[in-house]
Amino acid sequence: VGTDLSKLPQVAAAIAPGGEGDTSGTDFNGHAVLTAESTVPKLGWSVLFEQPTAQALTPIRDQLVRVALLIGVGLMVAILAGTLLARRMII
Repeated sequence: VGTDLSKLPQVAAAIAPGGEGDTSGTDFNGHAVLTAESTVPKLGWSVLFEQPTAQALTPIRDQLVRVALLIGVGLMVAILAGTLLARRMII
């Protein structure tokens, strides 16, 4: 409250004439954030929503870890099955 946020890059881009808001920037503490902007035509307002980048990207990171684990397990199963089948064919 009472803090001038117009110097933040995403706010400056949103309030610039004809400008669209940036999708990333920094908050007033200097932490990286992802932003979204929407205008309220009847009031002439621009509403900005920002979320810390780490928090916003957590679901994507979790999904990548799951995919990597599934690929790793699949690779191990393929190596094990290939080894067993190769031994069976030789004996």
